[in-house]
Amino acid sequence: MPFNLLLLPLIGGFVLLSHWNFTLYFAKRLDKERLLLYSSLVGAILLGVSFATSIVIASSPDWTACYYLLKLRKWWAFNTPAFDYSGVSAFALMLGVLGPPVLNHLWPIKKLWTKEKQGAKAVRDFGSPLEQLLLKALKEEKNVMVTLTNGKVYIGRVATSLAPEDETSFSLLPNKSGYREGEKQRLELTTHYDVAYKRILEGETDGEDVIADFGVVIPVKDVVSATLFRGDIYTKYFPHASKLIDP
Repeated sequence: MPFNLLLLPLIGGFVLLSHWNFTLYFAKRLDKERLLLYSSLVGAILLGVSFATSIVIASSPDWTACYYLLKLRKWWAFNTPAFDYSGVSAFALMLGVLGPPVLNHLWPIKKLWTKEKQGAKAVRDFGSPLEQLLLKALKEEKNVMVTLTNGKVYIGRVATSLAPEDETSFSLLPNKSGYREGEKQRLELTTHYDVAYKRILEGETDGEDVIADFGVVIPVKDVVSATLFRGDIYTKYFPHASKLIDP
C-alpha cells in the first residue's frame, strides 16, 4: 500500500477519536504528538476493519446481501486512480467519519457513554485540582470561596464548571463577595447578594432570570485559591473572620 494512502485512515482515526463521546474529552486533552499517535492507532484499527470487510465482500456469493457492495467494490477498482488498496483506505476514512454520528446515537452505546458522563470522567481522571473541586461543588450543590489575584473574594454556587474542552474560565453565582484585607489577608465581606436575591424574588415577576444575570465569569489564570465553603462552620470555628450574617 502506498504510504500516502495511509493518510486516509489516519484522518478517519482523528475524526473518530475527536468526535465520539467515549473518546471526545480524552482527545481534547492530548498534546499534538500524542494526538497524532492515538489517531494513528485508531486509524490502524479502522484499516484492519476495512481489510476484513473487503475480504468478506470478495468471498461472498452474488446472492447475498453483499452483492451490491461487491458491485461497488468492482466499480471503484475500474473507475478510480490505479492505486492498490485505495478502496480499503477510503473505506477506513468513511468508517472514521461516519462512526461518531452512528455510535453517539446508537442504543445502548449512547446511554453508556454520554457527553456528560465522559466529561465528568475526564475531569476526575485528568483534571486539575481546581477542576475536580468545581465539579464536586457543582454536583453536591455546595458553595465555593474563590480568591482572585486582585484580592477580590467571591462566595457562591458554581453555575458552570470548567468544561473539559475549555479550561480557561468558569461561572459562579455569588452569594457574597468581598476582599482580603491587610497583610493577614483576613476576609472582609462587603456585598451580600443572597439578601438581594430574596428581595428580587419577592418583587420581580421574572426574579429567577434577573438573579441569573448576576453570574460572574472567572478566568482560571486569576484564581489564587479556591475551597469549598460553609458559612456556619466558618463563623463558628474561625472567630477572627468576618461575620457572615446578613447586614
